[in-house]
Amino acid sequence: MQRIVTLPREFTAPKHIMLRMGQFLLALFVAAGMAHAQVPTPAAPQYVRASMAAETRSPAPGDTVTVAIVMDPKPGWHDYWVNPGDAGTPLELAWILPTGASVGPIRAPVPETLIVSGFMNHVYKTEHAFLIDLKIPQSAIVGQNLTIKVDARWSACSDLVCVPESATLSVPMTIGSGTIDNADRRRFDGWRSALPVPLDRKAHYAIDGNRIDIAIPYPRSADASRVWFFAQSENLFRYAAPQTARRTGDWLIISSEVKEPFAGEIDGLLRFNDAQGLGIRATPGTVPAGGAAVSVFGKGAATPAQTPPLGFGWILAFSVLGGLLLNLMPCVFPILGLKALSLAKMGGDEGAARRDAVAYTVGIIMSCLVLGGIMLALRAAGEEVGWAFQLQDPAIVLLLLLLMVAVTANLAGLFEVGGIGAGEALTQKAACQGHSGRACWRLLSQRRAPARSWRRQWVRLCCCPQV
Repeated sequence: MQRIVTLPREFTAPKHIMLRMGQFLLALFVAAGMAHAQVPTPAAPQYVRASMAAETRSPAPGDTVTVAIVMDPKPGWHDYWVNPGDAGTPLELAWILPTGASVGPIRAPVPETLIVSGFMNHVYKTEHAFLIDLKIPQSAIVGQNLTIKVDARWSACSDLVCVPESATLSVPMTIGSGTIDNADRRRFDGWRSALPVPLDRKAHYAIDGNRIDIAIPYPRSADASRVWFFAQSENLFRYAAPQTARRTGDWLIISSEVKEPFAGEIDGLLRFNDAQGLGIRATPGTVPAGGAAVSVFGKGAATPAQTPPLGFGWILAFSVLGGLLLNLMPCVFPILGLKALSLAKMGGDEGAARRDAVAYTVGIIMSCLVLGGIMLALRAAGEEVGWAFQLQDPAIVLLLLLLMVAVTANLAGLFEVGGIGAGEALTQKAACQGHSGRACWRLLSQRRAPARSWRRQWVRLCCCPQV
């Protein structure tokens, strides 16, 4: 026996459907929120893993303990030195310390150079550690538990994309005798050996136009090769400019370029030999002339090896091919079909159809160029922006989930949303001012025969509905 169920009329009313749909979305939102609160959110994959270690976890009252923020990039990824160069963001730390405790500045290891699209970056590609000195309060009591916590933020980048990452790191401590295990001492000594050594004498520099020569005290008996000057003072140097080096007597002279002449002290780091470093502070002064050339470590943007392997024609061809493939995707192809139907409904006016198609194409191209230009400008300014970064935020993912559910319910007929006709009145007005519009008005002005009333209504509905 077939059983037919008839729903009450008020249940199928649009108002009732909207109420039901709202209740359904609210229940889904609450359930997702409860699940998010009860089930720990899985951590986003980190391309540069961060951890924190202390040289001793039993410091004595008043001791200074070295703390390490250990960064471990995945293959193909990197993070940044304290001055990242032309782009990127260095490590940023926000400490949460016990009362009376304090921390010193970040001591960073010697970086290396990386050029991407003509921009010079100062990076780390392998595991390394930033060291910070932590001062234990003198008022601490033996046996007291202390938790050292820090909110860390940094940029993880590959040659194609940058991802902002963060983590809350902590290390527990118990006030004790201050003894350091041998294994911990060896590990921290290894990290200390990667730090630059402060130079006890000041360097001198001279600027001629945009060229700068930096004379660094360096014993003539000491070996020096593969040298590079990393400017710690920001926004003064052209980081991607090629550098040259020469030696004369007890001086090592590095030549590079600046954005514009300046005066005052500059801080930097001299990398030499096998990732050794000297901390430099230079003041205006006399720079010796002459000397023998020394090999440099980094490569400037003008190096021929940086020329892209593909010419512009190939890049353009692959871009067009990618666009054609994208148009075949289910999320794009139906839109093209709707546009084709719109052109077919224009009544056979070939000129109007051609103008509409050209305007449609130019509008899409200009929109993409504007969005791409904004993205490139922000990235050139050092911002870590890219497509789909928002999809790493659980709140954004939840909102998109709710939106997809609402769209599905709309397509299933649970409720209706009125069409959005942005610019529709303007296009109709323009159409009625053209050739077909004049014909429309001529037909509407013919009121001599009642038999033509059907024609007036047809023209009103199909040609110029706004008349």
